Amino acid sequence: MTPLGERTFYRRPQRPDPDIVVVPTPDPPPPEAAASHAERDSALGDGTRGTSSVLGRGSRMTGKLAYQGAGRVDGEVDGELSADGMLIIGETAVVTARVEAASILVAGRVTGDITARDRLELRAPAKVFGNITTPKLVVQAGVVFEGQCSMGGRGPGAEHAGPVPPKDKRSAGS
Repeated sequence: MTPLGERTFYRRPQRPDPDIVVVPTPDPPPPEAAASHAERDSALGDGTRGTSSVLGRGSRMTGKLAYQGAGRVDGEVDGELSADGMLIIGETAVVTARVEAASILVAGRVTGDITARDRLELRAPAKVFGNITTPKLVVQAGVVFEGQCSMGGRGPGAEHAGPVPPKDKRSAGS
């Protein structure tokens, strides 16, 4: 038996596109390791438990990284990053990529466009340099965000006619 047991942590995708890396859901950790995972996850608060796969601190990935279900990044990603479920970008993460997932929590550094189909939460000390598209946005004090934010199109209230003009142009028409 290997030091890591008989678990498989990486499996080559069965898809025709060799540029996509599919990260499988690993077996549950042994009880003694579960405590360390819970301690690490509690640092980011609610919504971080149940991640199916982790790209750990010190790891580096270039290309397309696609999580089936929830995923967490604490290392470096350069390229494209996506998840079917919740995606957590931890405090130690450095992501230079287009990011897309159902819900996204960012506490690290992201350079690139972010699309969250349901919700995006930016927690200090997050630094985001790029455009954001999401129907729900939560920004904690201490976050750095440079870019544009679009919150229309998919959620309730999507029938909004368009952007609201600046205050000086609204008052000029009355």
